Amino acid sequence: MFQKELSKRAIANEIEKNGFTIVRGAIDQTFVKKQRDRWLDYFASKPNTTNCVLSGLILGEPNFCSYSQAPALCMYRYFEFLWNDNDDQEALDMHLAIHRMRNEIQGFPLDYGLHFSSQNYGVYISTSLYPIRYGMLEEHVDGHGDIPILHYMLPLSFKGKDFSDGGLHIRSKQGDIIDIDSLVSPGDLIFFDGRCKHWVKKIEASDPSKPGRLAVFAIPTWFMKVA
Repeated sequence: MFQKELSKRAIANEIEKNGFTIVRGAIDQTFVKKQRDRWLDYFASKPNTTNCVLSGLILGEPNFCSYSQAPALCMYRYFEFLWNDNDDQEALDMHLAIHRMRNEIQGFPLDYGLHFSSQNYGVYISTSLYPIRYGMLEEHVDGHGDIPILHYMLPLSFKGKDFSDGGLHIRSKQGDIIDIDSLVSPGDLIFFDGRCKHWVKKIEASDPSKPGRLAVFAIPTWFMKVA
């Protein structure tokens, strides 16, 4: 699954020190290209979308694609839920492996968030496209009360090739603003503490035919249960 053995201790130390880390060459580039092509084709197909949903996800609901263009954000986001049938086992296996490693780094049980309890806490897979000239996400932090969120992110498009300006930025624990997307290459894996302020600066490119910013990660959340 991984191109090399990932040091959980090194990742944890970097996050504790800086709030983020980039694991170079963690994921096979052939896999990255396959996922990039798959999702760019999907979003180019003009899929049916609902208004963007950032909370209030319902336990048992079908997968769906959303879009929103508002002052706080502009993006397409495809929601994949683990209780539904999956059409890409290789991608699912990758996300489960990274999520389990994330749990280990945080000191959680290995399958925390993969088996639902009465609390309805779990993860969903988010594939997000931030389009040229509009895509953005305002500065924010993530956390669930006393439960911290350690985010991981696999970029599928890249600054300098698919867009020229904007992208993911993080305020490090030293207070520095880090342009994360300017630092990553195909196969790199990003980890960052969701309690650090982060945002996606508006995506720009001189060529409007460029795809924009495409990335995928699994997001922990509380699911609603409808009687």
